[in-house]
Amino acid sequence: MDAQQISAGRQLLENRQKNRNKPCLLILLSVSVGIVIDRFQPVPFQASFTIAGGTLFLWLLSRPLHRGLRSGLLVIAACFVGANWHHQYWNHYPAEETGRRVDEIARPVALRGVVLQQPDEIPAPAPNPLDRSQSGTRFRFLFRIRQIRSGIHWEPASGRTRVTVEASQLELQAGDEIQLWGLISRPGRRRSALDFDPQSYYRSRRLLARVFVDQANGIRKTGQRSGGFWVRRQLDRARTRCRTAIERNVPRRSAPLIRAMMLGDRQQVSDTTRQKFLVTGTMHLLAISGLHVGILSLGFFFLIRIGLLPKKSGLLVTMGFVFFYCLLVGARPPVTRATILVILYCLAKWLDRNPMSVNSLSLAGLTVLVSNPCALFETGVQLSFIA
Repeated sequence: MDAQQISAGRQLLENRQKNRNKPCLLILLSVSVGIVIDRFQPVPFQASFTIAGGTLFLWLLSRPLHRGLRSGLLVIAACFVGANWHHQYWNHYPAEETGRRVDEIARPVALRGVVLQQPDEIPAPAPNPLDRSQSGTRFRFLFRIRQIRSGIHWEPASGRTRVTVEASQLELQAGDEIQLWGLISRPGRRRSALDFDPQSYYRSRRLLARVFVDQANGIRKTGQRSGGFWVRRQLDRARTRCRTAIERNVPRRSAPLIRAMMLGDRQQVSDTTRQKFLVTGTMHLLAISGLHVGILSLGFFFLIRIGLLPKKSGLLVTMGFVFFYCLLVGARPPVTRATILVILYCLAKWLDRNPMSVNSLSLAGLTVLVSNPCALFETGVQLSFIA
């Protein structure tokens, strides 16, 4: 047997080994199937939990059995785990969930709770004489409800909601305890099958209601929580510094685009500019995606290659920087996917091993579905992983 035949045989064995070592892909596909089944044909919690637990128990006891049978048990277990997790996320809410008490008709409400993020400023739209519903500058933030007012008493409540405040200025940060007075309602339904569905969008983020406050006086700060919000406040401050640096060093006309392309902050981009990007098919440039993480990591890899950064230290810096950037821009699913891929690639290089791209991509997909199983039905997430 000559050297060429030996090399071909080794290559064949390596390819077979690579095809076998893809457990994350099998689990990801099974979990995705379970999520899809539960969305269109809900599986009762008790049934999915029992089947998933039973098959996992059999899988743990099936080491002496055939490899194909063990893989089949793992597929069934992963499928029903996905169905169970989606069923819990999509359908189960506490009894005191505020969103369960409201409908699509806006009603007055008084709430107490905690601000979960620094408010995002939404500038007033350009004047339009044909639009009578135009408003001024607004602020929008996530809010965790603790109490709701009923008559003269405050009752325990729970749930998260998105608050929109019409004001020229709003000084709040993550962890602030506030009391607000406004109008609460459920998101409206879509008018046709091809329209955007606000209810599904809000529900996929565990938001069953939205609140509108018509003036800054409708919000009163009552305190501040320190535990659990320190990291969020530091990220908000870092994001604010980045915005300030962009506005200071970039021409005023270009600053909104730079903020959108670097921080994912598209609120300042005018409707005219958005329409131009939409018509030219370049709207994706305004959305933070894996492309941004890839460009940042390639910069560090280039510095490592030319010797300006030691290999070990450079890989650590790369992992730390892309992780920080992922948190800075809000850990959107496409960014999370790219961040996990970069970190796994750096770890493989650190250990002098060849990175397994399929397994790494599957692990990133599982991470996204664990954080939000409804992300499977979002077009942006689908295109991100397909690309």
